[in-house]
This record gives sequence, C-alpha cells and structure tokens, in this order.
Amino acid sequence: MVVAQREFYEEQMPKRQLEPRPKVKKRNRIKPILIVMLMFITFSALVSRHVQIINANYELLDMKKELAQVQKVNDDLTLQLTMANNIDNIEKIARTKLHMHYPEPSQTAYIHISPKDDKPTEEQAVAESRQHKSLWAIIYGLLD
Repeated sequence: MVVAQREFYEEQMPKRQLEPRPKVKKRNRIKPILIVMLMFITFSALVSRHVQIINANYELLDMKKELAQVQKVNDDLTLQLTMANNIDNIEKIARTKLHMHYPEPSQTAYIHISPKDDKPTEEQAVAESRQHKSLWAIIYGLLD
C-alpha cells in the first residue's frame, strides 16, 4: 500500500526538472588579499619608524644626561686646577704635608757667573765664512 501511494503521488506531481544552477562567477579573491597585505606592510613600516624615532629620542636623552655629568666633572677639575695653581695654596701644602720650610741663611749658596757673550761678533762670523770658503776652495782644488 505504501508503494501504491508513492507511485500515485509521483504520478500526480509533475516531474521537476532540475534547472541548471547559474554559474557563480569566481570572484577575484587575490585582489582583496593583496590589499590587506599591502595595508599590513604599510602599517608595520609606519609603526617601525615610530619605534626608531622613540629609540633615538631615548638615546638623545641619555647622551644629554651623560654630557651634563661630564660637564660637571670638567667644572670640578677646572676648580681643582685653579686651586692647585694658587701660590698660597701650594705654599700651604708644602709646609703642612711635605714639612718644608724656608732655608736658613747658612743653607743658602750663591754662585757668581761671569757674563759670557755667546753671540759671535760680525768679525768672527766673517772669519768663519772665510775658513769655510777656503775649505771649499781646497776641496775644489783637489778635484781639479
């Protein structure tokens, strides 16, 4: 009976013909992927540049701090050099730390030096030049 009903139902119902499905055009899926990748690369480059700028600013701040420290040390050393060159300070250090005193008159020795004229006079210079000329003349004479 079930089979009879089924046949009756199939006869009553017009046969459906399967209509061909319209072909779905394949969308170009590569183009959106390329656009997304291009945007990702662009934003990555932008972020990396900002990171480099921030790192450069940190390095600049560190260098400014180091410069300030070096300038402070330089100022301290300049002050110490100024104090070391002060004659009163040198005398104080010599007396206190090195236990130095001015010499007594018995410890002083004087040496008298007669003035010498180390510069040759014009006559001596002319005589020396003649000796050199005559020496050259002798050498020249030997070669002839």
